[in-house]
Amino acid sequence: MVTNWYVRFCDTNFTLTVTNDLTINGSSARLEIGGTVVSNVYRVGYFGTAGHKPRLNVGGDMTITNGGRFTVYASVTNGLPDTWGAEIDVSGTLTIAANSRVYAQSEPVNGGSPKFTVGNLTVLTNGLFSAAGRGFLGSYSDTGHGPGKGNGAGYGGKGYVGATYGSRDRPQYPGSGGASGIYGHGGHGGGLVRVVARRYVTIDGTVNADAGVCVGNHSSGGSGGGMLIDCARFAGAPSGLLSANGGNGTSTAKSNDGGGGGGRIAIWTGQPYFEGISPSRVTEVDDLPEFDGVITADGGTSTTANREGQPGTIAFFRVTAPAGTVFMLK
Repeated sequence: MVTNWYVRFCDTNFTLTVTNDLTINGSSARLEIGGTVVSNVYRVGYFGTAGHKPRLNVGGDMTITNGGRFTVYASVTNGLPDTWGAEIDVSGTLTIAANSRVYAQSEPVNGGSPKFTVGNLTVLTNGLFSAAGRGFLGSYSDTGHGPGKGNGAGYGGKGYVGATYGSRDRPQYPGSGGASGIYGHGGHGGGLVRVVARRYVTIDGTVNADAGVCVGNHSSGGSGGGMLIDCARFAGAPSGLLSANGGNGTSTAKSNDGGGGGGRIAIWTGQPYFEGISPSRVTEVDDLPEFDGVITADGGTSTTANREGQPGTIAFFRVTAPAGTVFMLK
């Protein structure tokens, strides 16, 4: 149990194994894994080393409660999907209680991201699972970082300048960073929320992969991040919110102020998904019948007309059991 202590394991080739339950309890309780500190005149950041990802293995339940915080910083990867920059594995239920937080930080230049594998995920009302502003970096120049970088970065939806990229059905990249003029950086892209639940996901609180806020005048929005959730069953109350919205641009001189595109959200329910699964077992569905909350991937706005970002993508899929074979014996 971590109670009102700040505990940080910054070695990027670090594995923490907890045999039974892990509880992070109290408003001063912090557990952080991964990332070595790199600072310059602009920012302090956490960057990992290629091939040395942090891992957390919990043999029972993991609970963040009474204002506790858990942060994971991903390491550099080779840039391909399904090669994760950090891995969290909870055999039981990961519970994020009211006023408590989980933060998932993608590697801000390479885009390597954390993956959470859990028995169940429960985000209670006023709990937060956040990758907001934790994707590719916004820039102090006219570029940005990430495949959709630019003056209004793109991802699921086109930004004012930045292009779309990635998969609508299986999004596995964070959002891209926005560009800027000389007065501050463009908005960082939203990060990636990647969850594989062996059983249930219940969202009564907030799961957020929005782009970050641009800083200073003449700055553009980053794109919303990615969200890919696999589970047997997905549910939530009207208070539940999932969002991957693009960031807003701002300028008093109509310069470098494009809005960022929305991100990508995909939720898969039913049987486990795997690469090469028969297409006959996968059905795209219109809604999640047990989820009564709100899901958004809106584009960001701009102070200049017609420079807004476009909406991202939201998709739901159901995986059915394989068809059986009936033998008739006489």
